[in-house]
Amino acid sequence: MQGIIRIRVDGDAPRARIERMETIGGVRFQTALLQMRSEDGMLDNLMLRQSVRLLALRGVTRVAAPDTPYMKSVLARYHIDAAPHTALLRALAPRVLAHVLRGTPNSAVLLYARGLDSDVLAAARYAAQHCRQLVLDFGARGESVRRRLMDETGAAALLDQVGVHASKTAVLLFDRPHPTFRVRLPHPVTVALCEGGAPAADFDDAHVAGGLYEPLVDTDREGVLSMVVSHDRAACSALEIVDLIKK
Repeated sequence: MQGIIRIRVDGDAPRARIERMETIGGVRFQTALLQMRSEDGMLDNLMLRQSVRLLALRGVTRVAAPDTPYMKSVLARYHIDAAPHTALLRALAPRVLAHVLRGTPNSAVLLYARGLDSDVLAAARYAAQHCRQLVLDFGARGESVRRRLMDETGAAALLDQVGVHASKTAVLLFDRPHPTFRVRLPHPVTVALCEGGAPAADFDDAHVAGGLYEPLVDTDREGVLSMVVSHDRAACSALEIVDLIKK
């Protein structure tokens, strides 16, 4: 079981804790939503420890949580691995494609991954079903995935990048690409679902980033991801994907 810890710090708001199940990209997560008054107060730390303990008792072994020294120490105490938020982004890969392509039928998608798992295969299946052309860059295992997609969906998934005439194209990087990696699809919107993926690609790219503390304005519809389309944080623009998390 995987978990999520979301924290909001507001010195004027009452402390609160909400425990619930969330489904993201078809994956179930045990989630703790914490409203804290400070980042290091005694009562706030106690509430955080209790939440982590409850997650451990419910069988959670990996948690996406704010990357702070105290959080790391509490997770280590209960033998829970800290999962970066990229684990959630990988699970959301089909929804990211849907957001970027916005239902355009004349679209092409390139998927880059060095290792295959359920997240990569889910994105490949989605692209095969909704896009005109799917390009796989999976290394030695690309041919087996291509044949599987042909059997399951009847789609023709190519192994190499070729010239296409598509009104919208998207590239998902599940792993950090080699420095010589290039995208030959026209005008791609490239999203890196891994740490360090965007700087390694030598083209106009985008990387996905989330805040350290995620807001809890509406706990029933909370969960906003930002795709920051620039290396220049001061001049970047953001695309918000909202309402992806349901109770």
